[in-house]
Amino acid sequence: MKINPPSISINQQTHVAPTASDKGYWNIANDIAPSTTHVTLSDEGKALSKADNTKDFGYALKQPANSAQQAEAAKEQEDKGDIIDQQIKRVQEQIKETQEKITALQSQDSEIVDEQIKVLTALLMELNAQLISLNEQKLQKAKQEQAGS
Repeated sequence: MKINPPSISINQQTHVAPTASDKGYWNIANDIAPSTTHVTLSDEGKALSKADNTKDFGYALKQPANSAQQAEAAKEQEDKGDIIDQQIKRVQEQIKETQEKITALQSQDSEIVDEQIKVLTALLMELNAQLISLNEQKLQKAKQEQAGS
């Protein structure tokens, strides 16, 4: 005796596998019209879309920047230079103040003063290292500007 498997039915409907569309996506309901949405792309979006189509991931980066972006980048670099100069001046002032404090303390003779001088000397070394670093940054910036010109 042979037993046939029951047919699968959900809510009195038989299950039919959906047909594949020509794009490879499954159409689940043929009787529902697909909704359409109209989208407009900016020039940047079109460029990125073109990059996606060409599989050139650096496409957008290779495109020339517009004048507004170039002006903004130049202003940012100028501001950065001003920031470095301000930091250099601030560190130089701190170095001068620290040296004056050390000089004032050297006339006194006690263990507490000796400890304070050691702390101030360590601070002076740190400030000098910061000043060297800032000057190196300023030099690198000048080299980049010279290479860019």
